[in-house]
Amino acid sequence: MNKQRGVVSIEFGLGAFALFLTLFAVFEMGRFGYSVNITDTTLSESTRKVRIYEGEKLDTVYADRLQDIFESDDSFWNQVGLVSVDSFNFDIEPYASLTDVANGTVSEGCERCPIVVYQLSYDYSPVLFEEFLPSAVITRRILTVQEHEGWEDDEA
Repeated sequence: MNKQRGVVSIEFGLGAFALFLTLFAVFEMGRFGYSVNITDTTLSESTRKVRIYEGEKLDTVYADRLQDIFESDDSFWNQVGLVSVDSFNFDIEPYASLTDVANGTVSEGCERCPIVVYQLSYDYSPVLFEEFLPSAVITRRILTVQEHEGWEDDEA
């Protein structure tokens, strides 16, 4: 019995490093998966809020409306606290018709185009082991039909 004193301490010392390294890796993988999912959710929810917004009647450009939604304090991604709204970047590509979408012809300066592609990017950087784990840019795109654009007025 006297010969085995300190064996538990040595075993813990050797095994604890692997245990903690595994725990941190699982945490970081979970955080990355969460960042991917929050990027998807942020893109779908923010573009939905822009899509149903009557920008022409309220004299608002869709890019400005999207920026307001991102900075809104009641937005889900601003309340959670695990992601920073400053790490989100968005790009808007308006198209006048489906033919333009197929050809990749972006309609420059078209504020009221009926078809819009929104692209959202999130700059992910690991919390732990930043020297060893790479940073990544998570990018998602969505093609939307602006609900209040491209329709004839029914009031005539």
